[in-house]
Amino acid sequence: MTQRLILGTVRGRIGGQRHTVALTDGSVLRVQFEGEVMPRIGADVIGILDDSSGENRIELVPDVAKRMLKGRRTKIIPFGRPDVTARMLAYLLDGTGPALIRPGVGGIIERTPIIKDPDLRWALGILEPEASRLGLALNVVDPLALAASAWTDRDLVDAVLPADASGERGALSDLKALMADAFQPACRRTLLGLGRGAKTPSVDFIIPYSPFLTGATFCARIGGAWHSEYAFPAISSDDARRLSSFREIALSFAARYLGTVSRNSEVARHLEECFADAAATTAFLRSGGDPAAALRFAAFREAGAARWNEEGSCPPQTWSAIRAAVSAATSPGLLTTDDLMKHAASVALIHAPRSIEAILAGARSASDKDAFIDLETAGPHTKATLERHFQQEVAENIARLASHGNALARMAKFAPLIVPMGFEDAFDELVRPALGTVESDDNDIRPLSFLDDDAPALRM
Repeated sequence: MTQRLILGTVRGRIGGQRHTVALTDGSVLRVQFEGEVMPRIGADVIGILDDSSGENRIELVPDVAKRMLKGRRTKIIPFGRPDVTARMLAYLLDGTGPALIRPGVGGIIERTPIIKDPDLRWALGILEPEASRLGLALNVVDPLALAASAWTDRDLVDAVLPADASGERGALSDLKALMADAFQPACRRTLLGLGRGAKTPSVDFIIPYSPFLTGATFCARIGGAWHSEYAFPAISSDDARRLSSFREIALSFAARYLGTVSRNSEVARHLEECFADAAATTAFLRSGGDPAAALRFAAFREAGAARWNEEGSCPPQTWSAIRAAVSAATSPGLLTTDDLMKHAASVALIHAPRSIEAILAGARSASDKDAFIDLETAGPHTKATLERHFQQEVAENIARLASHGNALARMAKFAPLIVPMGFEDAFDELVRPALGTVESDDNDIRPLSFLDDDAPALRM
């Protein structure tokens, strides 16, 4: 009989109690979980792996100490990573840290951040019950907490990523790249081929929105604004956080509601983007959101594609899906989250480009008309009005970040990425007094790039 204590990440469900689990050494096993409670896809598990029957079976372990006291011999293999073994035992014996081991459930680690932001809580309130029903761990990152946390690799692994620090080694580098880009929102998934080529998403992490962006700078990013342009009229900061949060979390469900739709990854991406934006728009409007804000969201999406220079991936071509969702948002029958998701999937299947040729044609026909105001040619009155609007949004952001320590210092550090040309002094007048004695860590991630007058804003 061979038994060993393992820490792994559930990457997918094959059927029944059979799952794929990625271990700390990078290997992936097909396993049979023992017991009635099954872990969610994307959750981390601690258990005893037993292969004596010729099949890998895992018994989840809620208490290592109790198991050892029973006299059962268990081999603990650190895989050359004593820090992983120490963390694994600490989680089991203490039950503290960035994860929660629920008594009576077993060694299932699900990150349970305390999220105070009402806009993100709104999105999770709608989507988390559906994720629970489908057995999917969302692993949503609290942007405010991350903005104030220590940005060393170990702290990011312990406080942000699941114990999957091991299963998907690119997760940490991807997270750091997104953070270095002023927290560009993202849903990072690991797709494993299962069975007859089916793919089940395991969510590594979701950054729902950037805590440093205002409503106007969010619109500038998705619309591909130049540094000398201002997005106006834009959507409010609250609406931007709601739409961004819901769409990024909704991407976790895309494979379940869309299935396998194209072998071309670029075409499949646009379909998933249409699904996520349509779902976010529908939820936003059915919760009392302003249709005008949703239509502005569509306009900036279209502007982003219109300004694409055909280098790299085309920005999401979702404006038709968003507008269709606005038109159908008051339709009866969308009573549950499952109904909403099925509706978003049908909208996406109708309005998403279904070939590379269609993607190119959509970008060429897209328009950025009336999306931005050129600050270089705007009159003094217009520019002063926009500057006051920018200051109001920045002041709101400062108030949100004020209780989050060095998050404000990081916001100031990312200013070259988010402040329109000519508004630097207005930004400094608000941020510098608020910084006070706050100091940022010398080991902080630095922005990857800086904007100048000839560079377009980074897109999301």
